[in-house]
Amino acid sequence: MLIGELAESLDVTTKTLRHYERIGVLQAPSRGKNGYRFYSAKAINQARTVVALRQLNLSVETIKELLHTGPQDTLRQRMLGALDQKRQEMALEVAILQGKQEDLEARFMRHYERIGVLQAPSRGKNGYRFYSAKAINQARTVVALRQLNLSVETIKELLHTGPQDTLRQRMLGALDQKRQEMALEVAILQGKQEDLEARFMRLYQSPDTVPGNCICGLLDEPCSCGS
Repeated sequence: MLIGELAESLDVTTKTLRHYERIGVLQAPSRGKNGYRFYSAKAINQARTVVALRQLNLSVETIKELLHTGPQDTLRQRMLGALDQKRQEMALEVAILQGKQEDLEARFMRHYERIGVLQAPSRGKNGYRFYSAKAINQARTVVALRQLNLSVETIKELLHTGPQDTLRQRMLGALDQKRQEMALEVAILQGKQEDLEARFMRLYQSPDTVPGNCICGLLDEPCSCGS
């Protein structure tokens, strides 16, 4: 198989495959008399493995260490360890994102967006800034909006553009857009989490009869390693 065909089958670019080869994640394939890269069945399988692990958000350094460091007969066990760590990290990431989503939903539903424009606080005789109750509330609002991942530009536009009597309505619009974006982000992350969990379980349930370097379960492909 040529590099263009391999890249198309893996839904990546030829530039990506060349990059993986250049940094040592993929071994350089053989070349034909015409100088073109030719990928054997083994090289194709290795490329599929690297792309699958990258899709699971494992770093290039981790993949390189897994595939090219340590005895091959412990590859599956080491792969299970890396995937288990990644799924714990992803579970935490999902929980954090869902917490932000729930917080955003609560603020939206309870109309917590009642804010005003931040003004410079007054100063005491000693020159220190003194924040009144109003100034404190304004500052809390800006911080809360940043915690909901609204950009500084969006917050500035909301607070400093348009009539103040439409502020709540404009804020509702901005928060509604943000919660839709966050709901999509949660759904995508949960999809990745489910894919990771499925690959982990397939690898974990590999028969005892297959060698320790068999990771066919990761790729969800028929395995003949034990035959």
